[in-house]
Amino acid sequence: MDKKTAPLNFPDRADMLVKLILDDMKISRLLHGMSQTGMDISSFQPRICEVIFALAFIRIEDENKLDKLKDWYFSKIKGSFVFEITHERQLHKIASNILLGLLNWKEPEAPFGSDL
Repeated sequence: MDKKTAPLNFPDRADMLVKLILDDMKISRLLHGMSQTGMDISSFQPRICEVIFALAFIRIEDENKLDKLKDWYFSKIKGSFVFEITHERQLHKIASNILLGLLNWKEPEAPFGSDL
């Protein structure tokens, strides 16, 4: 008997995304700590954000816009470093806010006159 799995509904997908963002926050924090000791962590960098973007249906063809979104994402991840990894409730709140930011992300507009 071949059972097909039902597609994920939005609440389940959102919960999975928040968990992935939480894991990315924790892994990034640990890697940051390792880099502070002088260790070269370049080969350890996971690409979790790419999985998160794909699961959130974020499709940006323009590399500059994608880079800006990634910069925003990683700035939020780094902002979570002020909290201990054991503060699950606070980290969960931050991860949820990051997900909302990703789903509602719009490229920041350039200041008036910056293109002159």
